[in-house]
Amino acid sequence: MGTSEQVEKDDATRAVMSWRIVLAVPIVLFILGMLLPTVGGPRSASRQATCQSNLRNLILALLSYEQQHGHYPLAISKAENGPPRSWRIEILPHLEYQALRDGYDEDQPWSSPANLNIAGTHVPLFQCPSASASAGNSKYFTTNYVLITGPNTAFPDDKPISWSDITDGSSNTIIMLEINDSDIAWTEPRDLTIDEAIALFNRPESIRKKNPTSHKGGRMVAFADGHVDFAPENTPPEVLRALFTINDGIAVSLDSAR
Repeated sequence: MGTSEQVEKDDATRAVMSWRIVLAVPIVLFILGMLLPTVGGPRSASRQATCQSNLRNLILALLSYEQQHGHYPLAISKAENGPPRSWRIEILPHLEYQALRDGYDEDQPWSSPANLNIAGTHVPLFQCPSASASAGNSKYFTTNYVLITGPNTAFPDDKPISWSDITDGSSNTIIMLEINDSDIAWTEPRDLTIDEAIALFNRPESIRKKNPTSHKGGRMVAFADGHVDFAPENTPPEVLRALFTINDGIAVSLDSAR
């Protein structure tokens, strides 16, 4: 075979290979497009499972505190003539963070220089992995888990209650829930009232699209008996109110909202 014929043959071969590459690229991109949601799905499920585990560990810590002291901690405690402090500080020994509890100065506010080093310590159990842990604040880490507080809840403002005071049934009473886009420092003595929690579930559609939940379609909630469930974002207010209160005589379940 002559040199010119060989060159022509090589050019033809390269042309065929080029066309094969051109045709293959869209196919590869299509396959990748089909695979990416599949990859993202397990990641989202993993984050939700971690969030569920965090809530369960926090509830178990509260139950451990209740068994030791005979009652739950107050949502907001204070030493005599001292500043308020969060229940999250009180349960640290039950989460194996005794050193952090020992380092917290009860005579100083949570945001004081004396306690900001505690607020600036990352405790992963207080953050949902789908949310930002700092919410744009470099001084402290935020929390995505809050108690339901106020009259007729497991955490009234005036006195601590025990597990036996939950007469509606511990499996029918939500005492903690997950919130997204939180600005609450994990050491900050701030949670949600019943009305504030209900408002989270009944937001206008425009606000839902602008600020979606960390887990699509709802949020994680924890019950007094230690189990964790997923509450749809459109759960009716009357169902939520019955679930948030401990002694209204109304026993409902989340199944009625699904």
